Amino acid sequence: MGTSPDYFPNATALREARRLQSLGDIPSVCAFCGYDGLVITVTAKWLKAHGVPKKLLEGHHPVRKKYDPKLIIPLCRNCHGECDEGLLREGIGNRFKRDPRERIALTLEAQAAFYEDFAKAQRRLAARVRSLRG
Repeated sequence: MGTSPDYFPNATALREARRLQSLGDIPSVCAFCGYDGLVITVTAKWLKAHGVPKKLLEGHHPVRKKYDPKLIIPLCRNCHGECDEGLLREGIGNRFKRDPRERIALTLEAQAAFYEDFAKAQRRLAARVRSLRG
């Protein structure tokens, strides 16, 4: 954004509040990469015309929605895609398993995959912070 003065601060604050409200209850920072660029300066019409989704953060179900629908982590679209792909590579799909032991085993495997991905993300963030030092 530029450094020009805001001649209409009330209107600006209202637009920002509406954008944040449209995100719902999801926090406005990706839990993995720290992405927080949620305030966009273009219109919904421009987004639609360019095929860009309005919602920049998504709710990720680290142990799959079928097993725990209330466990949701805010992730940017990129990290969400990577985490979902990681679950699929682990063989943890979206199909509900009737066998309770299999459900528990899949939930534990999903948690392990999530924690491994989260640890990698935290290491990347730590390296990024270190690189910011003068």
